[in-house]
Amino acid sequence: MTIDLPVTRSCAECPYGRHTPWKDVPPQRLAILDRLRRRRGFDAGTALFRQGEPNEGLHCISQGVFGISITHRTGTDVMIRLAYPGDTLGARAFLRDAPTGPPRWR
Repeated sequence: MTIDLPVTRSCAECPYGRHTPWKDVPPQRLAILDRLRRRRGFDAGTALFRQGEPNEGLHCISQGVFGISITHRTGTDVMIRLAYPGDTLGARAFLRDAPTGPPRWR
């Protein structure tokens, strides 16, 4: 289950921000993100998004732990990493305006 929560602080005030790639974003640009964002809570086990589905935006983790998995061609889900507070999910798909997909390993 997903519920909308009140936004309680700006991106510039995020306690995790100074440890993320977002730390160098100018305050006026963070203010744009503040106007566009919403805050949501998820029950344990709820999928944030699924491989192949359209991405609804950037997801900044502020609490809890998210498992990131891909579906192998055999149909088995394989966990590839964990996301913690301060991590951002969905950025690649959001920025290229494409469905989410497995990471491209180089």
